[in-house]
Amino acid sequence: MITRSAARKAKSGIPTPTYPTAHFLSLAPELIYRIGDEAELEDLLALRLACKSCAALLRWIVYRSLTIDIKWDTYSPVLDKLELLAKTKDHPARLATKELNLKLISGTYGRRDTKVVSYERRVKALLVPALQALKNVSKLRWNNSFAKVQQVEKDVLGGIKHIIPNLTSLEISGINIGYSNSYDNLGSLETPLEILANPRLPRLTRLAISAHGQKDPSHGPNMVFLSSLMKATTKILANSRATLQSFEFRIPFGAVAAHGSFPPTFQTLFKLESVDSIVSPNSSDASVPMDSYTALTHLVIDTDFISAVRSATLTIPQLPSLQSLDIWQAYDYYPARTPEAALSTKVDIWTALINTRVRLRSLTKINISPDFLQYLSANSSGAELGKLEITCHVNMDISNSNGERETRERQRQQEMGAELFTRAIIPHRAFLESFAIWTNNSGLGHS
Repeated sequence: MITRSAARKAKSGIPTPTYPTAHFLSLAPELIYRIGDEAELEDLLALRLACKSCAALLRWIVYRSLTIDIKWDTYSPVLDKLELLAKTKDHPARLATKELNLKLISGTYGRRDTKVVSYERRVKALLVPALQALKNVSKLRWNNSFAKVQQVEKDVLGGIKHIIPNLTSLEISGINIGYSNSYDNLGSLETPLEILANPRLPRLTRLAISAHGQKDPSHGPNMVFLSSLMKATTKILANSRATLQSFEFRIPFGAVAAHGSFPPTFQTLFKLESVDSIVSPNSSDASVPMDSYTALTHLVIDTDFISAVRSATLTIPQLPSLQSLDIWQAYDYYPARTPEAALSTKVDIWTALINTRVRLRSLTKINISPDFLQYLSANSSGAELGKLEITCHVNMDISNSNGERETRERQRQQEMGAELFTRAIIPHRAFLESFAIWTNNSGLGHS
């Protein structure tokens, strides 16, 4: 097709430039794989339908993530795919799968008919060979309550041992730290410890551990398990100091404090030396301690760990690269009531961050407090805070027992809400892209 512009140029004798036709398939396979890694799965599936060449190139990317989610009443299609993976030597998933998500293998709720027997038999026969066929898994997501079929959890643990030395990312969730250590379809407490304590586990770039427990604090957590979990986690952190970029530790330690034991401090968890030198705002950056986590940028941790436990030192210079802090709220337990005598020997985390000159760019689920407002105010100059989510809830124990105390508490939070906007939000408005308040105090939400 000749455009009018090209026709005019031809009549005037001006040569029309020609450009090489760029085609997606003309790119190097490595670039196509990189593009595919950034695309959504639905887009990749659509692109595979464009032509045979696209289908051949992108089939590796489609298999980059494998989720085990088997429901007993609709199990056949999933198990058929696992059987194909286990028996086909050149199956693309064998080399292409980078992420393994063990989500669910449902139970049969006491049923014992022919379909149930067939389901359990096929799961036990096909699951482990399929997992053993995976050669390049580097990310593992383990839901500790995923296996509802008896003995499957131990079989699966044996089936994935070969991938442990290749992991860069490990996520363990669904741990029940209730008083009982019985299986009871909740998963064994021994399994996550066995994974975390595996001596073949390499240095990680991401580690995420989350647990929950009974709502009744009189039963308490499994203290022996928590102690073992802390030891295993601390060892992994120390080994991954130079590589760890993201760490998530969602353990409701409020239950520990409620039973007379204090949760660990930042220093005991990260195995930090006691460094109390405060960095002056006008001085050059202090030297980075040898035990620093120089790559760690994202931290998700339990609210009691932050607000009640605090820091054992005036500064935390071992976290110089921290950019994002997400303080998870453990609703399963009552908040920790740490004695004032214990708090007087420690420093609140916000003061420690101010002293260390750590300027965070993302703060999520932060419980509003005077110390936190002081941190925002101290870092309003030169900081690029892009995301801020605040939580502010009136204690329901106060609300249900003492009307005067509730009124004072609401008034206190109302005053902090006004201070939040005048001292923090306005100075950060140039960079703040996302801001939210989660509260049961209607006045604060309209301050």
